[in-house]
Amino acid sequence: SSFSRFQPGHNLSEDYFDALGFELAYYKKKYAIDLKAERFFFRNEDKKDKNYTKYQSRFRTFNKEGINLSTTFAKDISFKSQRTDINKVSLENILSYTFKINNSLSFEPAFRYKLTNYEHESIAFNSRRKDRLKELSLLMSKKIDDSSNINLNVGYLDNGSNHEEYDYKDKAIGFTYIKTFSF
Repeated sequence: SSFSRFQPGHNLSEDYFDALGFELAYYKKKYAIDLKAERFFFRNEDKKDKNYTKYQSRFRTFNKEGINLSTTFAKDISFKSQRTDINKVSLENILSYTFKINNSLSFEPAFRYKLTNYEHESIAFNSRRKDRLKELSLLMSKKIDDSSNINLNVGYLDNGSNHEEYDYKDKAIGFTYIKTFSF
């Protein structure tokens, strides 16, 4: 199970929201398959109609030479909103290479390509929105102990869209703390 708190990706947005989720994963030495369901809740009372659910399946490979491939299929579904920007289908592919410095420190350059097709036609733009995101990133991962690690990710995003408002280039920085539990 998971809880996440999100802050807007750009200064003009006020779309702060939280997410509750559940994920099942099956790991083997060379690959992993996981299924995830998350419910997103907007903190602003005026945006409650934008709450939505995301269903996702992902397949990942782990190559002992350090080459990794991940393919994710996701479907976002709104239950109350009539907004055209919520219901969408996306396909994402990530190719990366892991450089292990030692047993507790690694660096991973990666390339991500994500194609998103929106289900409904936008009245404002008189067409369906389609985004093509490309990202170059570098992830530093530091293992703290056997059950936790921290990650620092720096990346450059290029989102090409058929709607000018969503066509942008941006830099991204992320910090994550991960704690695992075994049963």
